[in-house]
Amino acid sequence: MSTDLGAVPAGPAGEPDADADADATAVPPTTGAPRRLAVATSAVAAVVWLLFVVVLTYGRLDVVHPETFGNFYDAQARALLDGRIAVDPDQVGFEGFRVGDRTHIYQGLVPALARVPVLAVTDRLDGRLTALSMSVGMAVALGHLVLLAVVARRLVRGDDPVGRAEVVAVAATVGALGASPLLFLSAKAWVYHEALLWGAALTIASLAHLLRWAERVRADDRAGSGPLAWSGLFAVLAVNSRFSTGLGALAALGLVGSVVLLGRWAARGRPEVAGRIARWSGIPVPVGAGRALGVLVATAVLALGSYAVVNHARFGTLFGLPIERQGVASSDPQFRAALAANGGSLFGLKYTPSVLTQLLRPDALGVRGEFPFVGFPSARPADLNDAVFAERDRSTSLPTSAPLVLGLAVVGLVAMARPRHWSRDGGAAAARLPVIGSTVSMAGIAVLGYIANRYQVDLLPGLAVAAVVGVAGLSRRWAGAPVARRALAGVAVAGALWGAWVNTGVALQYQREIAAGAWDGSRAAWLGLQTRLGPVPEVVRVPVTSPLPPAGPLGRVAVVGRCDAVYRSDSEIWLFLSGGAAAGSYRLRVRATGELTGPVPLLEGVGPEGSNRLVVEPHGPPGVAHLQVEVREGGTLRKAFPGPPFPWRPGSELDLRTEMDWRTDTVEIRDAADRRLLGAVVRQVPTGDVRPAGGPGVAVSGSARRAVGCSRLLGD
Repeated sequence: MSTDLGAVPAGPAGEPDADADADATAVPPTTGAPRRLAVATSAVAAVVWLLFVVVLTYGRLDVVHPETFGNFYDAQARALLDGRIAVDPDQVGFEGFRVGDRTHIYQGLVPALARVPVLAVTDRLDGRLTALSMSVGMAVALGHLVLLAVVARRLVRGDDPVGRAEVVAVAATVGALGASPLLFLSAKAWVYHEALLWGAALTIASLAHLLRWAERVRADDRAGSGPLAWSGLFAVLAVNSRFSTGLGALAALGLVGSVVLLGRWAARGRPEVAGRIARWSGIPVPVGAGRALGVLVATAVLALGSYAVVNHARFGTLFGLPIERQGVASSDPQFRAALAANGGSLFGLKYTPSVLTQLLRPDALGVRGEFPFVGFPSARPADLNDAVFAERDRSTSLPTSAPLVLGLAVVGLVAMARPRHWSRDGGAAAARLPVIGSTVSMAGIAVLGYIANRYQVDLLPGLAVAAVVGVAGLSRRWAGAPVARRALAGVAVAGALWGAWVNTGVALQYQREIAAGAWDGSRAAWLGLQTRLGPVPEVVRVPVTSPLPPAGPLGRVAVVGRCDAVYRSDSEIWLFLSGGAAAGSYRLRVRATGELTGPVPLLEGVGPEGSNRLVVEPHGPPGVAHLQVEVREGGTLRKAFPGPPFPWRPGSELDLRTEMDWRTDTVEIRDAADRRLLGAVVRQVPTGDVRPAGGPGVAVSGSARRAVGCSRLLGD
């Protein structure tokens, strides 16, 4: 190499490095041992991926099911196919930004562009591609975690023999990284989770290829810039998937570019300075430094330039967002209060103490009586200095959801701080710049006035690099200690299993008990499974004519009458699980017998204070309709925000699953394909049972649904 990185002892104490495992001392290592490491880590990654898909699809393995908040990228792809960037406001609702007479989303274009080839040939998958996209994104993330672990092992241990205990420890570490809060994203096939997943996956990919390039340059300073180009490509894609996360990859590449440029300058007249730079960064100046710098400059221009062009086309600014123009700013009082208290922004250092405390607190986990016996803490994250947050959603912490990852990352930081003592030829130093650069992603959530469990994923790329360095460093330090190596493998396996249990548990709790929207019957099926595998949750009985009591603790169940309807508490509101006419829950067949000339009721409930009606009414031109809720209270008529338009032609039919519930003020209407035709929260008046209706041009028939598994709740 052109720059001396400095000779260091081969072993951790200046002696030749021993085998990595006791069993390897009894049986000579084979040339297939590194391959065995790759195969083992890949197998574990495959298991984590399957678990992710099972949870994401509610156990049905249907990766093209529709989901609430799962159609934003589809709407953007449709707009691009029509030659515009503004989206249909009916598709994005309160998440859209109204700029003039157009509506935009703020999410990056990459997941939308990936949909274009599919949506160009069919409209049958509109609103149904988010779960598929997330499944692919998780595969990309896990595949590059495997690559990251293998490359880090070579950087830290070189060609040292690989023993079984090390294989187990490294494979379990990859499993723990996959079963970290990354696994929690399987809770919902939402645009929010998809953006986070692709941002993290592409950033991990960029950092993995950056380390691969560093490894090659350390071995041969004439090595090409191929891995660096791949790293740059993934950074460009990451920036245009989730800007704040992708900036971590871009910052890491920028730091590498600065080191290469500085080292190249120093090598011409001050080789000793160049040597110190190379030893500190772990990256010698390559012979083809000009090509490497060209790749890095092109990456920066493409990443920032493409993002700025899209952002300017949407909002008229290069990088900012007109947050006050987002729909939620007018519909959510708490969101407006946060903007008003923070000068019209959701970013500020005043949020940092609360955010960091929540991320690092050791008690951010709830113990439950119901299966799977763990869940979110009962209390929401604390506000330590009276900062007004837009949201403080339920959240775990890194010590509770990913303790192994956090612990190994700390060890990795120590190994990077003292690379000559922890790695062969100081190879751990090559991870310094990727980790430092990725702190840009980490810093983003520390100043955000929004706490949510999903944002822990933004920390994962940097933690992943540090963790794989940490497990490789420990394997090397304990090369001559069989008991310690086996203990490391055991702790790693236990940590991976703990992460899988906790993150699967909170994902299922969020999916089936807390979050808006759920597959038909999934909430009731989950409660049924819990009652079979553990004790019955607390149950309160409610008379048929009475409203629900206060929601009470998370998981509490309310049964109306003799199983007329069943609800579950998310600690703040009641969520409908199953039931019939008492909650407006029907399977309806709606047949168009003529043109619509005005609103026609499909369901109606009448009480002493007024009436609640689900109506179908014309939507603009003939042949198009939408669903709407009308509440008459005295002489006042209130309406919900209308649902998305759908075709209405004489002779056509709709099969609907309905919920129009005056006890929870919710309305949820889905068709046979599980597409959401109306979702609203509108204050309704107390009524008796809700009944099917009908009118001119509309014939309605159907049957009320029934509560599922209710007898077990009542002890019958």
